[in-house]
Amino acid sequence: MRRAFAFLVVIQLLGCSPKPQPADDVFTLTSGVDVVSDALANQNAEISNVRISAEQDFYLVRARAYFYSSGAFDKPWVTLTKNGIATLNLGTSKNVVSHRSESLRDLVIRIDKNRLDAGTVLSVYNLDTSEVMANLAIP
Repeated sequence: MRRAFAFLVVIQLLGCSPKPQPADDVFTLTSGVDVVSDALANQNAEISNVRISAEQDFYLVRARAYFYSSGAFDKPWVTLTKNGIATLNLGTSKNVVSHRSESLRDLVIRIDKNRLDAGTVLSVYNLDTSEVMANLAIP
């Protein structure tokens, strides 16, 4: 009985260990994609407002939507483009003690220009609510 309990404790602790991070020079789906800002939105603000703007070396995606209140944002990631469509995935970190209450949040996401070609459709997906927030044409 004690061995089984000790084994379960070890398995749980291993499950809680941080994910190994790839080297900086290794391409992953999170490469060139970062959260610039995350703030609670005015509760009277328009919901599900998503837009994109082109800067010199990057795109800025501004999104207002409901996300879980209890977590910081996981590093956003963009899928590889297929059939002219790429998906930006946004969601909060999940943990054992997190709750499912939602709050209206304003996000600004930076995407390096080398990740998306002009004319590509960027689908913005909310992992917390499992909803497509918008489909945006890359300028």
